[in-house]
Amino acid sequence: MTTGRFSSHLLAAALAVLLVASIAWRAGADAAPKPAAAPTAVCVLNVERVLNGLNELTEFNTRLQARVDELQKSLDRLKVQIEGKAAELNELQTTAVAQRRSVRAELFELEAQAKARQEVLQTLLNIEKGEAIRAMYLKMVEATRDVAAKAGYDLVLFDDQGMGIPEGMPDRNVNAAIQARQVIYASSAIDISDQVLTYMNNLHGAGARN
Repeated sequence: MTTGRFSSHLLAAALAVLLVASIAWRAGADAAPKPAAAPTAVCVLNVERVLNGLNELTEFNTRLQARVDELQKSLDRLKVQIEGKAAELNELQTTAVAQRRSVRAELFELEAQAKARQEVLQTLLNIEKGEAIRAMYLKMVEATRDVAAKAGYDLVLFDDQGMGIPEGMPDRNVNAAIQARQVIYASSAIDISDQVLTYMNNLHGAGARN
């Protein structure tokens, strides 16, 4: 009886060995050698340097400054009215209660109008700047694709080497800055920022992609 049980256990062990061997053989058969992937050609792009060097940005800033100057004139006119009302209020006798109340109300209204107008104008200017930056960034993406493809690069990384790690800050801020970094080091030989900048300025000068 004991021998029978022993033989049964031995048979089960033998089957298990055969099963494992069979699975291993199949895995080996399925894992046929595949050709090695071609190495990826990588380059970097300093986005800030490219955008700040664009002739288009310089021209936009010139136009924007002209608009700011014009809008400032309207605020200055309100400022003159406010100063006039303030002077009028100061000249009124303290006994002229009704007049002082009326002038003070006009003064408060002008001050509120000036504040509201300044906030609205600032918001509009910020939106205008955002739209311009977005448009230039999208053009930069296209230009980067063209330059990289022509040079034979497969991948372009955002070069953030110039973004420093903050000093005198809590550990969470320092860790966040470190973890946000994408490029620790990149040789200048694979930096295509100047090529992209030149390409974009040439396109802009020729009136392309506007």
